[in-house]
Amino acid sequence: MKGTQDRDLALEGVRGLCAMLVVFGHMTYQAPLLDPGFACDLLHVDYGPQAVFVFFVLSGYVIGLTTRTPATASSIRQYCSRRLLRIVPIAWIAIVLAWLVLRHDGLGTVVGNMLFLQNTQPYPLGLRVPVLYDDPPLWSLSFEMLYYGLFILVWKYRPRASTLFAAVTLVAFGDLVGLSPIFTRQAAYFAYWLVGLYLAWKTDVPGPQARSAWPASFAVAVVTWTVEPVHAVLDALSPRLAALDLDRLHLDVLAGSVLIVASAARRAPRLRSRLGMAFIAIGLAAVPIKGASGSLSYVELVGAAVLCGCILARNWSPSMRPLRVLAPVGVVSYALYATAYPLMRLLYRSPFLPSGSLSTFLLRAAILAVLSAASAVFLERIVQPRIVRWLKSALRLSEPDLPHEASSQATRS
Repeated sequence: MKGTQDRDLALEGVRGLCAMLVVFGHMTYQAPLLDPGFACDLLHVDYGPQAVFVFFVLSGYVIGLTTRTPATASSIRQYCSRRLLRIVPIAWIAIVLAWLVLRHDGLGTVVGNMLFLQNTQPYPLGLRVPVLYDDPPLWSLSFEMLYYGLFILVWKYRPRASTLFAAVTLVAFGDLVGLSPIFTRQAAYFAYWLVGLYLAWKTDVPGPQARSAWPASFAVAVVTWTVEPVHAVLDALSPRLAALDLDRLHLDVLAGSVLIVASAARRAPRLRSRLGMAFIAIGLAAVPIKGASGSLSYVELVGAAVLCGCILARNWSPSMRPLRVLAPVGVVSYALYATAYPLMRLLYRSPFLPSGSLSTFLLRAAILAVLSAASAVFLERIVQPRIVRWLKSALRLSEPDLPHEASSQATRS
């Protein structure tokens, strides 16, 4: 896969890495989800939730890159058709197959998920549309589709970034004055999406020689996700403050997500430098705070050592090749994200596979890897393009209305 002017292979690699983190987190969950007789606690590393937040930042960033023309009726129609053709076919295929094969959810839940109304929070008046039991990662698609719709208003009216973020933050804390929690959650996560959008709109395009100290940025992000220094500091000041952040913006996760996307995109070097150093300082400050509270563990000590190393490596800007190696996974990451969990549940229920030990777990993991990769490639490379071509003919869509190749290219998603 060769890099082109409109494809950022490093960002594709980040997308692929995030999809694999989601799958790995589910596979090694502390309760058996792959092997009914064995829970692989030893290998459990769950950065799946953080990876989904990176997806939100990436999504806003990609939309910002691909949407720069004025918001005319024609351009909005093209935007909507491209988003629907990109998201809907694979999502519907994953939902229907999970329902037909695993048969756990009712028809109402399936229809609600196909309309992207699924949520872990109830809507006003007690209306509930639960996430599919056998494909819970699809919870994020209801947020994505909402943000795609809200973007049209941002695109058309172009509010000041500071005003928009202030309004979103107010809504994110609106449950304190009686607003339904579902709206506060949607607003809080919209902040991630908007950060990505303005990263594309408000920062300079990197030149061909632009460099990025991405290893240090990635390390700071992972330590921040693990140690949660902002949460520790807020908790020391007031448990209520810590709870307010934990239930809404997750500032530790937000900072790490921005560092990863900005460093992989080689955007906003000043922001990356200041944000990285700020979270190194906060991370180191959290060590004595946790020590004083008696909650300091070896994980925090290792994290502090890594942060000290990041200070030394803050100017090390190696090649992006290690990220670009994962670009082929990023190209099919959407289908991988949508189908890996149902396949895992199918293997869990298989009466033909051995169970109950590390070796049987690893066998099932290998089978899952093969099946997930095959289904992702099949959906992204064969099924999706054919659906798009059929719809082009049936709906008489013009070329600008269509997504490019089914691959979720980092600058064409």
